[in-house]
Amino acid sequence: MIRKPTHLLMHYARTTHDDPAHEADRQTSMADARTALCLESGVAVDDIDPATGYDHSRRAYDAVRASWIDHIRQFGISHRHTRPAVDWIHDHWTQARPQFTGGDDWVTAGLSAHAEYARAHGCMVDDCEGCAPEPDTDAAPQWTAMTAADFSPEPKARQTALFATGDDGYGTDCLFTDAEGEPTYF
Repeated sequence: MIRKPTHLLMHYARTTHDDPAHEADRQTSMADARTALCLESGVAVDDIDPATGYDHSRRAYDAVRASWIDHIRQFGISHRHTRPAVDWIHDHWTQARPQFTGGDDWVTAGLSAHAEYARAHGCMVDDCEGCAPEPDTDAAPQWTAMTAADFSPEPKARQTALFATGDDGYGTDCLFTDAEGEPTYF
């Protein structure tokens, strides 16, 4: 049994319907519930988005901004994971309240805090915009030939593998060939 209203709201927020009419009704009900929670917590009516029920107050913006900057401070910013999420939420705030986001670069603020944090604790993100060098996409791959026996002790391994390695020494692609040099696939 769900006892807290916010937990019940989160439960309904995750429950979607296949029928478009039911889904539209659910989204309207969710917006109404969010609006009620915002009003109950003291958010001014003018700061509540009537379509979604989201709090678009300066206080909410500052809290979201501080949360993302702290996340970037601790974990860096990955091109694959964090960057798309930060860009999406920043774009959301830019559409809702452009006066808040004008000239406010969350990534720069986060990376400046991350530089100090990373010096003390290290960076765990392999493609961190603040720590990792920008990949050289124009560089031609360097092919390194290895026989399968180099990486598999089994006698049946007779293929030669060509690994494309970047400047960092990590493999980026590979091509297996048979004894005659023809491509082969497993």
